[in-house]
Amino acid sequence: MSTQEQDKLKTTASIARDGLKLGSVLCLTYLARILGLGYPFFSLIYFAGLILIPYTAYRLTKAYRDQVATPSTGFSWLQGLSYTLRQHVFGGILALIPQYFYFRYFVPEILDQLHEMLSNQPQALGQQLQESLASLEATPLWQWLWVDYCFTLFLGLVWGALVGLALRQRPFYQ
Repeated sequence: MSTQEQDKLKTTASIARDGLKLGSVLCLTYLARILGLGYPFFSLIYFAGLILIPYTAYRLTKAYRDQVATPSTGFSWLQGLSYTLRQHVFGGILALIPQYFYFRYFVPEILDQLHEMLSNQPQALGQQLQESLASLEATPLWQWLWVDYCFTLFLGLVWGALVGLALRQRPFYQ
């Protein structure tokens, strides 16, 4: 195996390891969102987790930059963006576990409660909302999960752009 292939393998292993770390933060955040439905204290933990996600991505990317960047090579914005986005790819897969339970068990219960509330509404308003709820209920579970995973990737793109800008280093030429 060539040196370049070994470097790619090390980078992929680093991304996967950091993605699992980020994924654990994502899991705890989603778990707090689920528990926040019944226990308001967990809503505070959920909001703290929302702040912790980009901070974790920043710290993990900074640690990677400190490993690979040299004064002669620097660390580009694109490297920071790429590394952070790939962390979200791996972390988002792990985060699908609590999301599955959320969309499988909690969302149908919430939609049922909304149906009960809408039964007391005026007919015209209630009818439109009933149609919207029926559309939501007809959405397959895999589609909910896919949209949520894509949203995680989108946020990874946003955080990656910001992290890449914050961590870029120009090469130092003598």
